[in-house]
Amino acid sequence: MKQKKKADTRKSVRAVTSNNFITAMGIEEMSLKARKLLYVAISQCKKNDQEFFEYQISARDFAKLMDVEPQAVYKESDAITDELMRSFIRLETPQEKQQRKKHYRKYQIFSKCEYHDAILNFKLNPDMTDFFLNLKKDFTKPLLSDFLRMNSNYSIEIWHLIQREMKSIKPNSTDIIQFDLSLEELRAVTGTKDKLKKIAHFKDKCFDKALREIYDNCGVSITYENIKEARKIVGFRCTAVSVVHIDAENIPDNVKERARQGKERIRNSQKGEKI
Repeated sequence: MKQKKKADTRKSVRAVTSNNFITAMGIEEMSLKARKLLYVAISQCKKNDQEFFEYQISARDFAKLMDVEPQAVYKESDAITDELMRSFIRLETPQEKQQRKKHYRKYQIFSKCEYHDAILNFKLNPDMTDFFLNLKKDFTKPLLSDFLRMNSNYSIEIWHLIQREMKSIKPNSTDIIQFDLSLEELRAVTGTKDKLKKIAHFKDKCFDKALREIYDNCGVSITYENIKEARKIVGFRCTAVSVVHIDAENIPDNVKERARQGKERIRNSQKGEKI
């Protein structure tokens, strides 16, 4: 029997997923706490893993991550793991979407959840390795800690989509990153295809709210302009900067030169280490 591994939830840990997973149907139906535990499980997958392992997290750590009162850990973990064992995702291939064929592939997300002696054990479904292991392209790797700090599913879903567009990075103090988000895809990942139908309601209750929480928890300020087709809003042209953004044009030349020299010294040092 393989030894269970302790879950790693440090701030540097990343939740690496294929881009197909971000837009899979079914995830948007999860509760906030179940979604967070799902990302904890995903983030345990290591670059060279060939299979999923069983991981464990203590009741104390679980309570802290999920903002649960210690005396309610058993009840909460029981409810969350019940939900996770029922959860599944549905996917269409790009070819199926293009041909408008009604054919879905469905995957149960977890193969096992267990609570025993104040320890919660969990394991992802082995059939889902293509979404999390040995990813060579078309994948995103946001920080797990970003997700764990959020208080809304909308924020988690939209931030994951934004991280895909931002190539899993955050802007530094002088960066300006621009990208487009389609309204159709935003509604799909947030489960709002059949609610918040008025664009003003969608912005107020979903998109703007998520961007405010991303600002508070991820250190990224995102503004946007509407993208229209025939006077209809079909997406948003977004601009992302750090919450401590500095306009590069306002930085004195001597400061820029010192920064350039510092980067050059680091590059030369790294070249020396490789040699």
